[in-house]
Order: sequence, then structure tokens, then C-alpha cells
Amino acid sequence: MTTPKEVKTFRIGNFALRKTADRKIWIETPDGEGGSFSEDEVEKALEAFYSKYF
Repeated sequence: MTTPKEVKTFRIGNFALRKTADRKIWIETPDGEGGSFSEDEVEKALEAFYSKYF
């Protein structure tokens, strides 16, 4: 029996981000609500945020 790989969780403000087994990124709020997004979706959202605010 193999042990599962440790999943790193990253925090950005109040949000927790981690990669799922199906290569999606799970983003969770402090309330425990969240959703799964593709890497492309997350990349596009971050680019839009930075281009608007920085």
C-alpha cells in the first residue's frame, strides 16, 4: 500500500489553493466553500486582476 502524496496548500489572503488529483486547482474560502478550476482559468483570472489593479 502506498501513502498519498502530500498536497501543498498555498494561502493568498483568506483563500486556500491546492492542486487536485485531476490536475485542477481547488480554491477555498474560510467558510469552507470552494470550487475547482483549470490552470488556464486561474491564470487568466490572475492576469486580468493584475492588469486592472497594478
